[in-house]
Amino acid sequence: MSAPLPTQRMKSALSYLSSYIKTLPNPVVIFSQETLSSDIDLIKSLPWIREKFYITDIDDSRFWVYYGTFTLVDKRLPVSAVFRVEYGPSAMGRDGLFVDIPVGEEAVEGGKVLRVCNTHLESLPRNPPYRDKQMTVAAGFLHEDVVRAGVIAGDLNAIEEFDKRLHVENDLKDAFLEAGGIEGDDNGWTWGNQSIIGQREKHGRGRLDKVLFCGDVKVDGLQRFGNGVVLEGKEGNMLKKAIPVEEAWVTDHEGVRADLVIE
Repeated sequence: MSAPLPTQRMKSALSYLSSYIKTLPNPVVIFSQETLSSDIDLIKSLPWIREKFYITDIDDSRFWVYYGTFTLVDKRLPVSAVFRVEYGPSAMGRDGLFVDIPVGEEAVEGGKVLRVCNTHLESLPRNPPYRDKQMTVAAGFLHEDVVRAGVIAGDLNAIEEFDKRLHVENDLKDAFLEAGGIEGDDNGWTWGNQSIIGQREKHGRGRLDKVLFCGDVKVDGLQRFGNGVVLEGKEGNMLKKAIPVEEAWVTDHEGVRADLVIE
């Protein structure tokens, strides 16, 4: 959501996230999309992040446009590689940000990895579409021989009928469907509940954000989180005056948490 007070909104989101992850017993990897330079500065300044997480970027010099994908990796996890892949067909500077995490007994040099991809696929309808080509590029890196298990997640902008088939066409599984979810069910909606007034009516609600996976990994749980996180007080009132929203939400998307187990 392009909105005023980006730093204040990010502060509120990170405060919520700090409390939320304290409830999680296992190591976590956090994906952020449309991350701004000011967001990175804020993230770097927070003691709890500096203590607990590796970050993929210290500035926005690797972004293709003024925003980009950004990943935080729990320091309890080893990291063997980080790389970005720019999507050839993109009018919006979209990419895949990959992190390789050595796993199990193979967590040695030259062994196989859990490869996770943080991505933000092209927004809006386009003819011909770009998201199908972008997903094929990203999925190709998950199917390399070195990968024991692969995960791709983020804002996939799944707004058209063909988006529902992308995981199948790229030999991936959809965590929501694997966990028993039904396509189109409101339990899966990640966008629309907190959108600007008028956009919900124009575009409807949808499951824009997804977790897809392949290889030796299974879904042990899936849930949305972050619903209702708002700016409080004077800053919240400023936001509501600046844009037409019902509440001073920090973002128009809800988060998706997947509990994954390497088999």
